[in-house]
Amino acid sequence: MRLFKRFNKKAQEAHTGGLGDLVHILLVVLLILLLFYLGYRFINALFGGDVEQATESNFDSLADNIQLMIDKPSSFEYQNMIFYLDKEYSIRGFTHPGALSARGKSPADYPSSCQGKSCLCLYDNYEKKFPAKPVKCRSFEQNIVFLSVPYSKDSEKMALYADKLALDYDVSQYQYFYLPFINPKIFNLYVEKLVKSGQTTIGCSFDIIIMATPYLSSTQIDTRVSLLATCPLGSDPACVGKRRNYFTDNSNTEYCYFNEANQSCSLKIGLKNCAFDQKLTADCLCGDKLASRSAYTTNIYCFDRADGKAFILPFNCKAPEYVAKPEDEKCLIYCEVLTQSTSPDCVDQEQYYCNENPCGFGTAGNKKCETALKGQYTICRLD
Repeated sequence: MRLFKRFNKKAQEAHTGGLGDLVHILLVVLLILLLFYLGYRFINALFGGDVEQATESNFDSLADNIQLMIDKPSSFEYQNMIFYLDKEYSIRGFTHPGALSARGKSPADYPSSCQGKSCLCLYDNYEKKFPAKPVKCRSFEQNIVFLSVPYSKDSEKMALYADKLALDYDVSQYQYFYLPFINPKIFNLYVEKLVKSGQTTIGCSFDIIIMATPYLSSTQIDTRVSLLATCPLGSDPACVGKRRNYFTDNSNTEYCYFNEANQSCSLKIGLKNCAFDQKLTADCLCGDKLASRSAYTTNIYCFDRADGKAFILPFNCKAPEYVAKPEDEKCLIYCEVLTQSTSPDCVDQEQYYCNENPCGFGTAGNKKCETALKGQYTICRLD
């Protein structure tokens, strides 16, 4: 009898254990289904609709964000978007109907939904439907040029858009906005707004630049933003929200100078152009940059190179104190020291002086300083 009870007890334990395993399996299945459901809801929340509509939803978000940046009074705005673009889709930006001529298309094919205004359009099956049949478009009342950075595997070329081409912002150095499919489909899209009146492109004037690209690294974006940043609160009221170290108007009579020491901008009015080839003793404009005496502990000069480019330097070979006797060649030696590196790598000021060519090498038959790659180093050399 005891044996029978012992056997019955073990059978019950075995039966209960099997039931427990089944419950565990059901719980796992339910958990997986729950995860799938939550994932689906997350994608819907992220893209604003069904997965199939993600591209259109992201296009709408891009257009909305651009309008929000335009509506802000500051001269510079930027943001990073987590962006989704499915295969066979692309986005194009148009300044006006005449811009199609540069792409070999007729202005008559300008998307009708743009109504002749600056416009951002989404395309599928791009080659067959461009430009007249977009999926959808968003037009803007303002005069806008849409730009992007041309992709290059050459890191030096990409780096220019983080510094030199950010400061100059010559539209001809950019390409008109075109965002194709990128692998992976989800990527970081950097978008910026810059108010810059007085320029024209393809025969049309514009007041606002919208630049968007997925090709700049986070470090390059940080550098670019620091150069295009606006004057913070606490600056002169006329400068708040305006671009640092730049003019506030088209007449170039008011200038917002950013002081690194107190991290604020002061308004400079009635500035005169700097005298070339002379030691500067008062604040003045060297090209479009303020030569501020208080910002330098050494002598400074405004150098006017043969091609008309002006920039601020701590020396000037044409200034009286640097004019040497023919046999001395003091200035030439000084320039060689500044531009030709004695170390294996040409960095910081050496490369700056080499690129800017302050001594005018190459402008009058003299040697020209050039940068060149040598293994992992960038070297400066006089050719």
